[in-house]
Amino acid sequence: MLSSRRWASRFVLPAILLLAAAFRLYRLLDFPPGFHFDEAIDLKIALDVAHGARPLYVPEGWGREALYYYLVAPLLRVIDYNPLALRVTAVVCGLGVLVAAYGLARRWRGPLAGWLTAAWLAVAMWPVWAARFGVRHISLALMLGLAAWAFWRAFGEITNDEVGIRNEEGERDAASAPNPDSGLQVPGSRFQGRGFFPRRLEPGPPSSSPGTWPLEPGPSSAAPTPYSPTCTGNSSRSAVGCPSGVSTGQRRPSARS
Repeated sequence: MLSSRRWASRFVLPAILLLAAAFRLYRLLDFPPGFHFDEAIDLKIALDVAHGARPLYVPEGWGREALYYYLVAPLLRVIDYNPLALRVTAVVCGLGVLVAAYGLARRWRGPLAGWLTAAWLAVAMWPVWAARFGVRHISLALMLGLAAWAFWRAFGEITNDEVGIRNEEGERDAASAPNPDSGLQVPGSRFQGRGFFPRRLEPGPPSSSPGTWPLEPGPSSAAPTPYSPTCTGNSSRSAVGCPSGVSTGQRRPSARS
C-alpha cells in the first residue's frame, strides 16, 4: 500500500495541472475579448510557417523572433479555427511554465515548495491571463523557466573532482561539494566563490592571491605604508597639511615611526 507521501507525489501535481488547465481553457475565445492586432500578426506569421516558411526572425510587428510560430504551426493543422489554435498554443506554453517552476522550486526547497509554487501559478491572475492571450510573450517565460531548471539540475550533478576541490592531503573535499538536493551551497570559510564554483584560498598575505583576501588567518603581513604629501612652492593652490600657497607634488612614502 502506498504511503500518503508517495500518493501525494503522484497525484498532487496532475491535480494542480488540471486546475490550471481549467482556468486557462474556460471560454478561451471570450476572454480576453476580441482579437488583438498582435494576435493577428502572430497568426499570419504562424500560417506562413505552416505553409513552408522557415524564418528565424520576422520584420512584421516591429520585428519578432520566430520560435513561437513553430509551436503554433502544428496546432493550425489540428484545430480548424485559427484564433483558437493560437490561444491553445499559449495555454500549452503556460502549463509548461508551471511545470518548469515546479521543477525549479522542488530542486531548491523540496516537494512542498514545488506544489505551492505550482498551485499559486495555476490560479494567479497574470500567469492565467498571459496563458490565455495568443501572443508570443508566453514563450519567453517558458524558455526562461526551462533554462533555469536545466542549469540547477546540471549544477547539482557536478562533482568535486570536476571543479578541482581537494583538501590538504590531496583528497576530494566533500564538505564543499554542491548538494544536488538543495542547489547551490554557500562555500565554507576556507573557500570563496569564483563564478559559480568555489575556489580554494590559501593562507598568506594579500599579494599571494591577486585580487583576493585570505579567509583564514595567515602570516601577519606588513602594515600598509602611510603616505604624506610632498609640499612644493610656487603655486597658488594649497593642500591639506601644507602651508598657504604651497601645493602637493609627487606623493612619496613617509618614514615609519
